Parts: sequence; structure tokens; C-alpha cells
Amino acid sequence: MVSYVIKRIAESIPTIIIGITLTFLVIHLSPGDPGSRFMDPSQPSEYREILQNRFGLNDALHIQYIKWLKQVLFHFDFGNSFYNGKPASGMVFSALRPTMLLAICSLIFALIVGIFLGIIAAVYRDALPDRILTAKMMFFFSTPSFWLGIMLLGIFSIKLGWFPASHLTSLYHDQLNWSGRFADYVHHLILPVITLGLPLSATFYRYIRTGMIEALESEYILASRARGLSVSKLLFHYSLKNSLIPLISVLGITIPALLSGALVVEVIFSLPGLGRTMVSAVFSRDYPIILAASTLAFVTVIVGNLLADVIYSMVDPRIRIKTQGVL
Repeated sequence: MVSYVIKRIAESIPTIIIGITLTFLVIHLSPGDPGSRFMDPSQPSEYREILQNRFGLNDALHIQYIKWLKQVLFHFDFGNSFYNGKPASGMVFSALRPTMLLAICSLIFALIVGIFLGIIAAVYRDALPDRILTAKMMFFFSTPSFWLGIMLLGIFSIKLGWFPASHLTSLYHDQLNWSGRFADYVHHLILPVITLGLPLSATFYRYIRTGMIEALESEYILASRARGLSVSKLLFHYSLKNSLIPLISVLGITIPALLSGALVVEVIFSLPGLGRTMVSAVFSRDYPIILAASTLAFVTVIVGNLLADVIYSMVDPRIRIKTQGVL
């Protein structure tokens, strides 16, 4: 297993380099430059050259790329922000914490809702509960997160006033005790978590429903039922356990959707996370921030897929034996 993980990591390094290289080329070849933000139209053109030299943009593109790649690979240094002078990696990691909180809570919510409703739909296959749940889940599966977020924001925050419309904490958050702070976080995260997690739960619902139906109709389940095993044991110990195996492989695929969805949700609800940092960096053409955030996104996706493969091989002995045989 260790050799398999090392091999996968080694294979992922070229993918990360190719991804960040394409990002570097796209943002540097797009029209405009960071210096234009600091310049007044009436200022002489010499000021632009001074700014370009300050940002290290006077060199040829391939020279800039080589210098930047050396800093990243050998020092993990993405440079400093063009606008506040702070290290780009530090700013991105600081913004990552709220994003990870939102993504993890949304994933837990999606798993609970998708698995619970998938079991109910499988038990009542082709009956009224199954048809209603499938119709509702397909609606949320095809619903864009930004539209769902705007609707929830307009109804439950602006019209009804039940939940905050923005930010991750209240103004008086630091004055609360630990339980009050926890409740404050929950109160602010309910709408963003539902916005991000509900469409994802529809994906989990489809896999659990299909897997549970196949398991409940299998011969070993029918034989176990004939031997008098309880319904709860048949559902949760045998059927659900086998139905979760395909879901594990899907988790690696959902990580990019979680990350990209979190960026959109953060902008809608004005959360202080990686999404707002990325949007601000794109509009201000802050190259170090964009490249640091893009690299982090590439690494997160690859690590997520690697973890999914490892967990999959640990859960399913057949995959483990096959992997060991190859290695």
C-alpha cells in the first residue's frame, strides 16, 4: 500500500506542473497588466515601466516562468501580493480555513441526506415515497448552486430574516463563550451549507439508491432474509455496507465540485474564504495570489482522488489484492 501511494504521488507531480504552467500562461497572456491599476491615465509611460520592473514583469515570459517555477519547486515561494506585499502562500492558506470549514460541513450534510434518503427510496422502490424523493433529488441535482443560494438568501434571510445574509460570524462573536461561538458559526453556515450540499446530496442519493436496490435483490440478502435476520441488520450491516463502496470512489470526483462550488457560495454569502480571495485577485490581476490558489486547488483535487483510491482499496479486499499484485 505504501509503494502504491508513493507511485501515485510521483505520477501526480507532472500533472500539477502542467496545470500550474497552463494557469501561468493564461493569466500572463491575457490582456492588461497589474500596473494599470496603480496608474492614472495622465501619468507618463515611464511610471508603467517602473511598476513593471517592480513586479518582475519586464523579463521575457519564459524567463519569468523559469524564475517562478524555481521559487515554487525549491522554496515553495509564490512571491508576494502585488497590492499589499504579503506572501501569497500565507494569504491563500489563511483564506483556505473558512473554505475548508464550508466544504467539510457541506460534504457531511450531503452524505447524511443522500444516504438516508437513498435508503428510504430503495426500501420503497417504485412506490410513492421513491417517486417523490427521486423527483426532488433530480431537481436539486440539476439546480445551479448560485441560483439555489440566491433563492435561499432572498427567502430565508432577506424576506423572513431567519438567517444572516453574509459573513461567517456576528459582530459580537468574540464576546461569546465557546458554546455561543459554536452556535454563531452554525447560524451563519446553515444557508451556505444547504446551498453547497443539497445538489451534491442528489449525486450520493443516486448511487445509494441504485446500490441498495441491487443489494436487496441479491441472492445472499434473500437467503439471509429467509434465515430470519432482522430488517435493520439486512439494511445497514449488509446492504448499506456494500452500497457504500461505489460511493467512496465518487468522493474523489466530488472534491473539485466542492471546491469550485465553495468559491461561488462564498461570493454569494460574502464569506471570507478562498472564493472571495480568488475573485478579488482576478479582478486586480494579482498574479501571485492567483497562481498560489490555483496550485492549491490542483493539489487538493489530486490528494482527494488519491485518498479515495486508498480508502476504496482498504474497504474492498478485491481491489487491495489486485493493487498488491500489480505492485
